[in-house]
Amino acid sequence: MNWFYSELTNFFTIRTFKYFIFYISVIFPLLAEGQNNLTSSPYSVFGLGDPFSINTTYGKSMGDTKYANLQPTYLNPANPASYSALRAVSFEVAGNISRTVSYSQNGDQTNDNGGLRYFGLGIPITNRIGIAIGAMPFTATGYRISSTTELEYPGDIETIFQGEGGTSFVYGGIGYTIHQDSIQRLSVGANANLYIGNTQTEALNILEDNIGGLNAITYTKWRSTDFGFDLGFLYSRNVTGIIGKKSSQVRKNITLGAKYAIPTKLKTEFTDMDGSFLFSSGVPRLADTLFYRVDTNQIFLPQRFGIGLAFEFYNINTKRFLKLAVDFEQFNWSELQIRGESQNLNNSQQFSFGMEFIPDKEAFRKILSVMRYRVGARTKNTRINVNGYDISEYGVTFGLGIPLIRSRSTFTDASTLDFGMDFAIRGTENNSLIREQITSINIGLSLAPSFWDRWFKRRKID
Repeated sequence: MNWFYSELTNFFTIRTFKYFIFYISVIFPLLAEGQNNLTSSPYSVFGLGDPFSINTTYGKSMGDTKYANLQPTYLNPANPASYSALRAVSFEVAGNISRTVSYSQNGDQTNDNGGLRYFGLGIPITNRIGIAIGAMPFTATGYRISSTTELEYPGDIETIFQGEGGTSFVYGGIGYTIHQDSIQRLSVGANANLYIGNTQTEALNILEDNIGGLNAITYTKWRSTDFGFDLGFLYSRNVTGIIGKKSSQVRKNITLGAKYAIPTKLKTEFTDMDGSFLFSSGVPRLADTLFYRVDTNQIFLPQRFGIGLAFEFYNINTKRFLKLAVDFEQFNWSELQIRGESQNLNNSQQFSFGMEFIPDKEAFRKILSVMRYRVGARTKNTRINVNGYDISEYGVTFGLGIPLIRSRSTFTDASTLDFGMDFAIRGTENNSLIREQITSINIGLSLAPSFWDRWFKRRKID
């Protein structure tokens, strides 16, 4: 292990440590602050809220494929084994804006959301080892559902269910290449995830039209902080001589990737309160507390796994590059427990397909030739079942990757500006349900500039 320690000390100096602390202390609060703006959907009332894909703009633009993405300059937190392939320090940050139009038998409603989506930093240590840190949202809650019950006495009652918050996580991971030669590569990796959750829900019964009537509130809040772990696997092989002629000008490569997230129990503090309130100048004021309790319990986060396959074709004459990717993932939401109680959810499954095309991978001045063109599609059986009806989701994606050729990157195409659009439909208007039409725009920046390398190299004085 002396060689490993030596490589670490080559870049991990006191100055480097200061950059890490700045990186976490400044950017992560921005991610946490914007979490309440990430979703506005009545379907987020179920379980821990709407789950987010653990993916970057690069993979989301390809139908949300991710498990077999193996790139030397792109960070892929969905599969920690990919860190071993990093060949340059890579910093990534992204945000998104989305519009959700909800259709029901009562009409339609439009909500806009947006914020910081993720950030990450990947560092190659040797040709076989890479590490990464970062943060991104895991789930988000944001809903407001109201109904009115007409009664002769005490009068009309308006019932409002609302909630906000969610769970994010900070990850740190390592990838290691077990075997590598001119034909194949086998890598494994692991992420340690620190989950940080903060969600609150309210149920209000309002009698505001009745003089002297007390309004009722039931309030629940939970805060979670605990660790979980992911394991990753990647196998890549040159299959030029196996598929087609060995002398072909088209180089062919296949990559198989997989990830398994170990089930974990999140230590959680719950606060429950029942009470009554009055409106004062239109502002609700708590009048009386009937019940109040703070206790510590657990949220059981079930296992999830994914597998992906990617094919790459590169013509050494025309420099054209084509990548095809397909993924399957499952999250066992049916095993989710909050305070030991099942949440009556379904297991979710998603099939994804994506493609990336580069007309000329080595072009320098023709921006249209060197751009990355991406497209994809996905279909998903979600965790939600309403009155015996399963809720499905379908989506198509488009994206562009624009290399920042003059960015002084370690590799010519290492720094890129990525754009992605996602069009999705979830649910149905049949059976008094809600159909959502979701349009998202994702913007990501991946940087690997050469002057950054000074952060991770020990200074030498002659």
